[in-house]
Amino acid sequence: MSGLGYNTSALIGPEGYIGKYRKHGLNSQDQRWTSVGNVGFPVFDTELGRISLLICYDDTYWQYARLALLHQVDIIAWSSVSDRVMPGTPPEQAKGDHSTIASVQHLSADTGAWVVAATRNGIETNPITQQQLYYNGGSSIWDPSGNKVAQLPVLKPEVLASGVHGVAIATIEPGKSAPVREELLKRRRPEMYGVLALHRAPTDPTNGTGQPQSINLTIEAGDLTNPIAKTLWSVPKRNGLAVLPMLFHYGPNLSAAEYKLLSEAQGGPSEKTISYLAQQGEGYVVGSYPERSNEGIYHTVALADPSGKIIARYRATHLGSNSWAMAGDHFVVAPTPIGRIALALGEELSVPEVYGVYSALRADVLAAPSGSWENETLLQIDPQLYNTAYPPETPYAPYSAAKMGQLWVAAAGWGPKSKLSAFLMGPEPVIATPPRAVNAGEILHAEITAPWRGTWINQQQLIGGQQPWNTMPLVLGKNNPCLTTWSREPGWSQTCW
Repeated sequence: MSGLGYNTSALIGPEGYIGKYRKHGLNSQDQRWTSVGNVGFPVFDTELGRISLLICYDDTYWQYARLALLHQVDIIAWSSVSDRVMPGTPPEQAKGDHSTIASVQHLSADTGAWVVAATRNGIETNPITQQQLYYNGGSSIWDPSGNKVAQLPVLKPEVLASGVHGVAIATIEPGKSAPVREELLKRRRPEMYGVLALHRAPTDPTNGTGQPQSINLTIEAGDLTNPIAKTLWSVPKRNGLAVLPMLFHYGPNLSAAEYKLLSEAQGGPSEKTISYLAQQGEGYVVGSYPERSNEGIYHTVALADPSGKIIARYRATHLGSNSWAMAGDHFVVAPTPIGRIALALGEELSVPEVYGVYSALRADVLAAPSGSWENETLLQIDPQLYNTAYPPETPYAPYSAAKMGQLWVAAAGWGPKSKLSAFLMGPEPVIATPPRAVNAGEILHAEITAPWRGTWINQQQLIGGQQPWNTMPLVLGKNNPCLTTWSREPGWSQTCW
């Protein structure tokens, strides 16, 4: 016996003890009493399917859930004590507030696993500090596609006293996990994720020296009911950043053949418009277009500086199965006087490694020209779990990218009138970075601070806690024999990396 303390979850079956997991994601309170878990992220083969365990603050790190995808997990059992500051706490003091149960959707949406998420309720007083905290309930069950199928009430502490006050029940079909996992795995490109294997704390050569500054954002929401030829796009504010909807020059709903026919060389009509808008506003502009090159057709995102010069181009790397474009091979972060600007398409934000790499590369703002959000998974976290609720019909992907990557996400999409189509999502805590959204045909103007220094967490602290030595499978090639063996075996074996 070592005498060390661990925050541990145990799996018990009909015949007794099966196995245990020791928590890896330690928050500032955990670090006062518990050691970091040292048994990896084991999975257990059972008659119900393959099960893995996670605990509370583990859900701050998208990598831990993504390991479950690679390890062919059918069910994630997640235990939490999701505490909050008491009602009536002044906003300045509430900026340290955090509710891990409000992150739980990504555990299913990013893994293809069923998630059984159990948390507490009621008021407790710390016997040493006498500080009161409350646990507001909301235990839930999620299907492999990231949809909530059951949830217990979320109530204020004055209403819901401590103790068990209900049980969420749902029928789980573990066999439904495999086909969802297969589709999620297809979009991964581990050959691009090498930076995720690097330990970049406590110092980081990429960033950390930039002074926070205000940036004016202009995020356009394209109107599908308005003819593209009649649409006039806005200029950025001086030294600000404007993000245009995906394929702003043509619209998002043409066929693959039409986009190929309309494809442009670099410096074509789309880039000329981007450059013109940047010059007119003396700011930065981001837009996307179908780029024609000797290799084929790419979906390219371009960034122009205040002089109108195109200073960065990103060829979309993580395209969906119905894409008309070839995939690019490089992530792009442009260092500018207003901050580090990352480029991606909105549809790529559903792949956690995309925003994960950009977070590791210390992006301040992720500019994401986007299409329609109509068929996208929506955020389904109970709004009562937030001090500042997200707009109705917020798409899950940009929300998750901002929260899990600790960066700003400016997602300019398309939609019919009266539909929210452009979104600004901020890093934690949401009480200090309230989300914004506007309907199609409208313009979202916002002022942000970047780099975001945070309150209880920021991007550097997030990176510092990620423990890449425990998440090496994320960077192993799809056909790597080590990955193949590891993913099939139960338990946790890291003998081949």
